[in-house]
Amino acid sequence: MHPIERLRWIARSEGEEDSAVAAEAAWSLAELAVEEPAAVLTAGRRLVLRQPSCGPLWWACANIIEALGGQDILEVAHRVALELAGEGVSARLAAALRREVASGEALAVTPPVGTTGRALEAGRYAVRLLAPYRELRYEMARFGSADVTGFELEESQEALEGCRLLLVEPRFASSERLFVSAAAARAVRAAHRVEVVCWAVLGPGRLLSEPLAVAAGQLVRGESEELAASSFAAAVDSEGLAPPTEALGRSSCPAAAELAHLSGLAP
Repeated sequence: MHPIERLRWIARSEGEEDSAVAAEAAWSLAELAVEEPAAVLTAGRRLVLRQPSCGPLWWACANIIEALGGQDILEVAHRVALELAGEGVSARLAAALRREVASGEALAVTPPVGTTGRALEAGRYAVRLLAPYRELRYEMARFGSADVTGFELEESQEALEGCRLLLVEPRFASSERLFVSAAAARAVRAAHRVEVVCWAVLGPGRLLSEPLAVAAGQLVRGESEELAASSFAAAVDSEGLAPPTEALGRSSCPAAAELAHLSGLAP
């Protein structure tokens, strides 16, 4: 299949985990760069227009576009795909939870749950998933054998009672703020009311450069909400548990400001 055809499929994909979508995009853009390097920037822009809330997709596109300056494009795609598939953040989160949370205690989570779900050991914690009703069954299936109970957003206070932590994966983040789903923002506000501690889980590709975070934030306005780093007591990234401002300052995302110039393009 020609890279353009795969990119069209990626742009239309629904229900796939963000990291998998981004990894496939990295390989497809890299193969397109070998054949038609001048088409890569426009293809990347159209991808993020169709999937603006997918932080890892912005991150992957930025890395491929940056590599057009003379790097080995297929080698960069390989590195991007490996990082997106890596279990480093999940492992660090699992270790932090074992230190901070006793076996059997309750934890609340909100979608997306890819990185968080892999960190929650089956049977160790009582997991409470807070999500819109239409997403509950699908998101619960991501936890495998973990002990998970689903709660609708209207049941936030009930779900959070007795919880040790609320774990939130942002859609994407910049050095100062995190962009989360409207459901996650609602859960964070409820957690503050009942004094439940909130952790941000910064999975692979979620931390963007400032120009990309600004562009993505404008596109998802109304579907996602912007939260300050101070909304969270801590953040977990590939280096472990840290103050949110410290973790948010460790971006590996190229600036790729040209990717953010989206005016005049059809999604």
